[in-house]
Amino acid sequence: MSAKVIDAARRRERETAAHHRAIERRTKKKKRAMPLRGWSGRFPVTDESKAYNLRGIPPELHDAVVAKCQRDGISQRIVLLQLLTEWLQESEVA
Repeated sequence: MSAKVIDAARRRERETAAHHRAIERRTKKKKRAMPLRGWSGRFPVTDESKAYNLRGIPPELHDAVVAKCQRDGISQRIVLLQLLTEWLQESEVA
């Protein structure tokens, strides 16, 4: 084989390897974040748990909350439950 063919094959191999590494980095990042989000031991879901649908959230607020939760690796559910718990504790103290 000529040197050009060999060089082209090596270049393709390096590009493919770089592509696979990039995919692995993106996948690993997502896998690392997921276990930190979701259900909490502090607020477990049971048969007695209640549901509440919140509507009419301004899009800017929703987008900001989603982005911050993703950065912090915490679910929106946990944020809301923690805020409600703190709010109730404040009203009991006053």
